[in-house]
Amino acid sequence: LKESLPANGVSFSHSSKVFYQEFNWIEDYPIIKAKPTVGNIDNFIDKLQNGFQSNCSNILVNDIKIKEAYPSASSIGLLASFYSDDWLIEKPYDLVPDYIAPFEIKSRA
Repeated sequence: LKESLPANGVSFSHSSKVFYQEFNWIEDYPIIKAKPTVGNIDNFIDKLQNGFQSNCSNILVNDIKIKEAYPSASSIGLLASFYSDDWLIEKPYDLVPDYIAPFEIKSRA
């Protein structure tokens, strides 16, 4: 995506739900502007004029055309290397899940 430097993007979650996030770009790397959110694709359509989508073609309405992202292992590796110092957790017991959507464990009755 670094050729088009999208300001934001959506990635398919389930049903008509997507994950949405905004970015800035520095030296060909996306810099996270805000934490990702989850919501209905309709909530984000107006924001995606300079954005991208990943695996959302089936839920985009009215033939909306935005750049499609094809994540690859090499791109994920580059991002992991770039962000490794920021994302490093020194003590494993300090690791806490960061759920984007509400998460509830239901017991079997």
